[in-house]
Amino acid sequence: MDPVRSFFDLPFWTSRPFGVVRTIFIVLDALLLFGFAVAVVKGLHYYPKFDLGGSGHPKKKTVSLRNKFFQERWTGIAKKYLVGSPDSIRVAIIEADALIDEALKQLSFPGEHLADRLEKLNPEDFKTLNRLWNAHRVRNDLVHTPGFTLSAHDAKAVLDNYEAFLKELGML
Repeated sequence: MDPVRSFFDLPFWTSRPFGVVRTIFIVLDALLLFGFAVAVVKGLHYYPKFDLGGSGHPKKKTVSLRNKFFQERWTGIAKKYLVGSPDSIRVAIIEADALIDEALKQLSFPGEHLADRLEKLNPEDFKTLNRLWNAHRVRNDLVHTPGFTLSAHDAKAVLDNYEAFLKELGML
């Protein structure tokens, strides 16, 4: 007789204690599977909602700690702009660019730096992508071009572009 078959022919497998233990484990497996399904469904509630299919249905804004973090950082950036000095405006634009980069990183968009992430985005999916590219170019000029100046009006337009993209992402 085959050793495997003889092992399963033992009276232990048909005994009452084994049946009870087996039933307990089946119930535990079912409960764990149900708990996992509930956790996945509840977790999906916190994932950002993109309407990339153009369905036209209004999106429900998801409120999370992440949104609060971005709102607080954006408020700080706006306050720096309102100071009005060229240095504070410059810092506000640089921080706004960094905030966009952080938002895209948290949403798992691939790339080493912001320009890499922006290149991988589809303009058809994001209406404000071209505006964001323009704002990012201004930020690069501020950082890399000596003597580059920006009027308060132009700086406001750049910050408006950053804000529009954050709103489109659902972060503000």
